Parts: sequence; structure tokens; C-alpha cells
Amino acid sequence: MSLVQPLAPSPVQVERVEGLDAFGTEWDGLALESGNVFLTREWAHTWWRHFGHGDPFLLTFRDHSGQLVGLLPLYRSGRGPVQIVRSVGHGQADRLGPVCSRAAVPAVTEALRRWLRGPDVDWNLWIGERVDAADAWDGALDGRMLRREASPLLRLEYADWEGLLASRSQNFRQQVRRFERRLVRETGARFRLADDPERLTTELESLFRLHRLRWGDESTGFADEDRAFHAEFAAVAQERGWMRLWFVETDDGPLAAWYGFRYGTSEFFYQAGRDPAFDRLAPGFVLMAHTIREAVADGQRVFHLLLGDESYKERFADGDAPVDTFAVAHGPVAGVVVAAAGAVARSAQGRHLLRRLTS
Repeated sequence: MSLVQPLAPSPVQVERVEGLDAFGTEWDGLALESGNVFLTREWAHTWWRHFGHGDPFLLTFRDHSGQLVGLLPLYRSGRGPVQIVRSVGHGQADRLGPVCSRAAVPAVTEALRRWLRGPDVDWNLWIGERVDAADAWDGALDGRMLRREASPLLRLEYADWEGLLASRSQNFRQQVRRFERRLVRETGARFRLADDPERLTTELESLFRLHRLRWGDESTGFADEDRAFHAEFAAVAQERGWMRLWFVETDDGPLAAWYGFRYGTSEFFYQAGRDPAFDRLAPGFVLMAHTIREAVADGQRVFHLLLGDESYKERFADGDAPVDTFAVAHGPVAGVVVAAAGAVARSAQGRHLLRRLTS
């Protein structure tokens, strides 16, 4: 009997590659394995053209055979005495993290931990943005939690729409059916999926207008300062077959709009809008139910309602996959900043500091 024990596989190796253009189809494959549209190179490259500044780079993760198992698009920029490393895509993306399969996350996390402690560090503060809370990166990377955000979802583990409705309360089932019948009866409304590239600019204008009508001064920036980015990405996403832009409309125009993405087996609800003049008929609720019905019919497995614990999302969701934002300090100056932010995170001053750090 041999006493020689088999060698454990070598740990995943990390390499820094300057720029964001070194990988094409390999990035595409890893993004599809991640199941997250916000980790595609299309999202990263479009975001960088509109919001990027500083020095972008990729961290690559390779296993013992040299196979690429993960990517992490980042950039370094100066902010006073602190050099900050952040995720490409932050702010506009609702979920970020490593571009890799779920199975590779532990090995990538360990490799990232070693990189963060490495001797060639040229930054003071690394901010992990909206990563899956289930991965507990703040603890694994010795970081300090800055913020946790709800991200409701609905698991589409049903044979059909009626099966999903049967799993919900009688009151919910009745509302879904009654509200749609009433809306159609009183307005003649119908559903339409925007799929004509020639009309995309006009369709997006309708979406932005309805979003502003719904939110007014509380607008998130989606329809204003971010609209050029979203217009460009929507065109790319439509070309790739990812974009989902639904309207419920009458002959006089749209009453509500739903904007999101279909990527792999997941549906992502990103933004919406509606005309408050028709709130009595609940066109937003009716349209949300319709998009879920279509996702079930097309065999999608997860419907992500994404950031926010608004009550309308809770009516549809059956779970939550929260995301965390945290910071890793390197050096005394950054350590003081992060400690202060974490200590006063619940105060007005703390929230202001967090906004400066993570905006």
C-alpha cells in the first residue's frame, strides 16, 4: 500500500491584465456560466464608455491547468490621498462580482484574498460592490460591510402560469385575473413586446417618459443622466436577444412599460414606468404579472426583481438574494476612512460618506 498522498490541486492563480479588451469569447462563456447579464463584457464596455475614468484592468483567475476560470473587471482612480479600486459597472448594475460559474466562486474568492494582501498593491481602498451576500465576501476578504440591499426574486419552478398562481393566495390569484380583465374591458389595452430595432429609439423615449411620470422628482437618474448609457446598452442587448421591453397600451399610447433582460435561464426586471392617470386600473401590476407569465411560458427558471424591497415586489417574490457592498483598506489612511464609514453608517453623516465612497 502506497503511503504517498495525492497532491492537492494548486490554488487558482491571479494575474492583472491592463485594459478591458484582452478577452472576448472567453469572457462571454464565463458570463453565461455566471447567469448574470451585468457581468457581460457588453455591459462592462458600454458602462466604461459612459462612466469610466482612471485605469481599467482585469484580474484573471486560472486553475492549475492554466484554464481561465474567472475574470474581475476593475479600475483604479485617485480620490484625494486614497487610491480606490472599484468594479467596472457599479452604480448602474444591480448585481456584480466575479465573472465565473457559481462552482468557481470559492476558489476565486480565495485567490482574490491573496491578491488583496499581495506585495504589489498600488491602491489604498478596494470596494466590493453589490456582490452576492451568500458569498460572505466581507468576511472572506477581511472587509468592512458598508451596505446590504434587498434583491427579491421569484423561482419559476412551475409547469405553467396556472401552476404558479395555484401556489399563491386566493386573494392574489383573484387580483391578477380581475385587474387584467378590468384594464382590458375599460381601455381595450393590449400587451406588446418591443422587438423592432427601427423603433427602438422611439420605444425607449416612451419608457423614459413613463418612468419620469411615475417617479417625478424621485427619479433614480435612469431617465435622465443615465439615459445615454441605457440607450446604447439596450441596442446591444436587443441585438443579442437579451432585451425585454414590454408595454401595455391602447390606441392612444402606452399606459405602462417594463424594461429588463433575459439572459440564460434568468429574467431581470430592471426598470419600469407608468402613467399615474391610470393608477386606478393598476396597469403596472397587470404588466408585471404578464411579464412573469411570459417568462414561465418560455421556460425561464428565475425572475429577478432586483434591488429594492418595495411592497409591489414583495407581492410577487418568494425569496430574497441580497447584495453587499463592503470595503477593504490597505494602509492607515484608508483604514480610518473605512472605519469611520462603518461606524456611522446609520447616521446622516455616515450615509453622506458612504455615498461619496460608493458613487
